[in-house]
This record gives sequence, structure tokens and C-alpha cells, in this order.
Amino acid sequence: MKNVLYLIIIFLVISCNRKPETFKYFDREKGVYVLDTLPYNSIRDYPKIRRCKNPDFLIKGIVEANFVYESAIGIGGIYPKQYARFERLTELLDEIQMFELIKHENPIVRVYAYKGLSVKKSKLIDKAEKILERDTAQFNYQTGCLIWTNKVSEYITPKE
Repeated sequence: MKNVLYLIIIFLVISCNRKPETFKYFDREKGVYVLDTLPYNSIRDYPKIRRCKNPDFLIKGIVEANFVYESAIGIGGIYPKQYARFERLTELLDEIQMFELIKHENPIVRVYAYKGLSVKKSKLIDKAEKILERDTAQFNYQTGCLIWTNKVSEYITPKE
């Protein structure tokens, strides 16, 4: 039994210890191919999302994915496309636009809007918490290897 446990620990250490790889990609702005070492867990892994200027397109993708993902999921800590959408949306929208998404019909969009306000260290975060503290809508959530269903109100409750 101990041997199995040791093997699992060794597997986890090895799988989570990946190093950046070298990628060749075409930089449209410069018009040349570029060799670059891209880090894992970066929006650069999704060039279409990185260049997207349409928040509605990103919101539609968030709704369709039907999951709230953190920046690393699975055993290998993969950077999910859904999180890239969230990061790009946070770049595109100002605090007021992000706050308006707190009222969106989809709980996943509401959670990412709250998270975006938190990332921006917005002064509107308290108002958002007041709105969401009674929100009992459920959504699917994954961080690392853990997957569960959560309520919006439970997600925004400050951890002590």
C-alpha cells in the first residue's frame, strides 16, 4: 500500500514539474515568425482570445463552457481556455462594465464578473458582494483536480 502511495506522489511531482517549451509562431503585427519560450498558464496559449476585442464573444464562450475554472486545472495544471476568456474580459472591460455583469442572467458570468472586480481591486466590490450574497444559483467549479457544484453566495463569502 505504501508503494502505491509513493508512486502516486512521484507521479504528481513529475507531472507538475513541467518546464516551458520553445514555440514558433507568426506575429501578425510584425509580419515575421518568432521563436519564443512561452510559459505555461498564459493567455498567449490562445491567440484568438488574446486578440479578441469583442466582450460579447468572450461572454458567449464563458456561458457555453458552463464551468468556472481557476488558472490551473487537472493533474498537470493545464491553463484552461475558459480562464483565458476571463482574463481577456478583465482586460477589455472597465470596473463599471464589469460591475454590470454582476446582474447577468448566467451565474458563471456573475462569478467571473465578481472575480474580475476583485482582480482589479475595485471599489465596487462591496456593492457586488451585497448583490450576490443572497444569490443561490449553482454553477460547476474546478480548481486543480477538484470539481464540485457551488452556489454564487458561497463563492463570494470571504474566507476567514
